[in-house]
Amino acid sequence: MTFVDPNATGDFTTIKEVFSSGETETQSFNNGIISSSTFDDQFGNVISQTVYSHNADGSYTATIYDAHGDPTGQDQFHKDGSENIVQFNRDGSQTATVFDSHGNESEYTTFGANGKITQDVLYDTMTGRETQETDWSADGSSIAHLFNGDGTQNAIVYNASGRETEYATFGSNGKMTQDIFYDATTGHATEQDDYNADGSAVASLFNANGTQNKIFYNAAGHQTEQAVFGSNGKITQDVVYDPTTGRETQETDWSADGSSIAHLFNGDGTQNAIVYNASGRETEYATFGKNGAKTQDIFYDATTGHATEQDDYNADGSGVAHIFNADGTQDAAMFDPSGHISEYATFAANGALTTDAFFDATGRETQLNEYKGNQTIIHLLNADNSQTATVYNANGHETEFAKFSASGQKTDDYFFDGTTGRETEYDQYGSNGSMTAHLFNADNSQNAIIFNGNGQEIEYDSFDSSGKLTGFTQFTYGAGGGYDAVAYGPTGYELGWSDYSSNNMLLSSGGNQYDFTLDDSYDSGSDYFDFGWFDDISYSNEYGFYI
Repeated sequence: MTFVDPNATGDFTTIKEVFSSGETETQSFNNGIISSSTFDDQFGNVISQTVYSHNADGSYTATIYDAHGDPTGQDQFHKDGSENIVQFNRDGSQTATVFDSHGNESEYTTFGANGKITQDVLYDTMTGRETQETDWSADGSSIAHLFNGDGTQNAIVYNASGRETEYATFGSNGKMTQDIFYDATTGHATEQDDYNADGSAVASLFNANGTQNKIFYNAAGHQTEQAVFGSNGKITQDVVYDPTTGRETQETDWSADGSSIAHLFNGDGTQNAIVYNASGRETEYATFGKNGAKTQDIFYDATTGHATEQDDYNADGSGVAHIFNADGTQDAAMFDPSGHISEYATFAANGALTTDAFFDATGRETQLNEYKGNQTIIHLLNADNSQTATVYNANGHETEFAKFSASGQKTDDYFFDGTTGRETEYDQYGSNGSMTAHLFNADNSQNAIIFNGNGQEIEYDSFDSSGKLTGFTQFTYGAGGGYDAVAYGPTGYELGWSDYSSNNMLLSSGGNQYDFTLDDSYDSGSDYFDFGWFDDISYSNEYGFYI
């Protein structure tokens, strides 16, 4: 080792050391402070050189050059003992390492050939644990990783303008727990993905108009649910999926007033739909077949929960509409596949049938059955608008049969004994309002009562069991309402007479005494047999049926 001390004061200017390989290292000093250090090969060629610059506070910098005089590194030593080491790579990139006063690494930074930073890593000097890492891309965008003491992580993504575009968190196992995306211009969140410990997740999409979408995934990454929210934060739609098949199993849609419809999609292709009002009370329940055609529709009173209507649809398009009235009575209308009504029935509060009407394909009423007390009335309406009505007692025995003309005028009326079936009376009506009542007595004798068009009795005939005339009485009427009665024998000879006042008081009589007062058996021919009762079912058009 060779020392150079020009002034022989002990203040060396150089120290040179020669190694066995022939290589040498020469250190130069200025006022006792090293200024450079050169390492040469055995031929005197410079291998590397270190140049030192000292500051007044005692800190200094050591710059290292290669054989070509190009810097390869630089060490900055601060007065507190901390140190910065910069490495200059041949491709023009750089690395910088920072150590604290105890020699513990606190930061590591890399730079590209253009001098722009590419990575910056921070360490906890006590433990050596990495606490933060920022990585820059060529376009200037970057990702900052924050490593928390509990093992969790945060990652923040910035665009080239330095605006945050994404923020993610990770658990201590390294798995992502949340990921938020931002609009770089407005800073508003556009999406938020939350991951559960079991691997399931929820993706929230924040739309520009203030609405939101949420998508739920199971641990296998299959979608299980999607929800939509309005700009007011209220849910507007919720769709549930079978995660195995991806098939939609349920969908609920909310209206602005808070009412909703829940659709249930069954595995066999059928559907159910439930309608709720704004208070969450069920108001309608409908079912649908595999082909999407409605099979049943039930309506409820939202206050009481009682069903008010039930419509049942058959595969051929026909159906039955049931109306449940507040008083406990019911109405039921049946419709053919064309939607035309074919039958309409009413029921009492006890469930007993009260009326049943039938219609042909044109909507014309063809039959009406009325159930009143202990009797049943069956009305048949013919194509020419003529009608018949048959009355049955509680035992199903016929007690009356009536015929009506196309104008609704009664033409014939037959009465029967409900026990034996024996005909007891037959009334025949003329077009002018006249009527003849035939009375069939138990001993097979008969009586015939003839009324004129004004409903006044004009003759009373009696017949024996063989049908022979036994006598008859004729009535004539005066202007004041009084009348005369003359009785005749079977051959027409007069037997007696009587005069009556308008109030049926006997005024005078002659011949044999007979009771010649008027019979009250006249029926005008226009009675309760009314076939115009069924006019319209207003609800039918609303539910897929029509008249």
